[in-house]
Amino acid sequence: MTETNIGGHASHIAIRKILHHHPNIDMKPLFELAASVEGEQNLKGLPYVIAWFDRAKETVGYNVERRKLRAIYQFAQAMPLLFIPNSRIHGRRSKRKRAGS
Repeated sequence: MTETNIGGHASHIAIRKILHHHPNIDMKPLFELAASVEGEQNLKGLPYVIAWFDRAKETVGYNVERRKLRAIYQFAQAMPLLFIPNSRIHGRRSKRKRAGS
């Protein structure tokens, strides 16, 4: 019996094993989660990934912030246009209104 199997709920043990045996978790399979078209990439998996890392931090006590940021970066790197505000994509610049104008 390894040290990752000792203590805790079964889901906690699973989280511990995943974090221990997979230092670099590949997010690519989640890029097409619930996609309506084959090959379409979307951010629908990102909230689940963030929630999983938050649960891992709470239940297992691992410091997972670096891994969570790495996962978010994988999404941003694969789909940069989904992370840029819409006004910047279409070339429009937002102008600030001056007070009193």
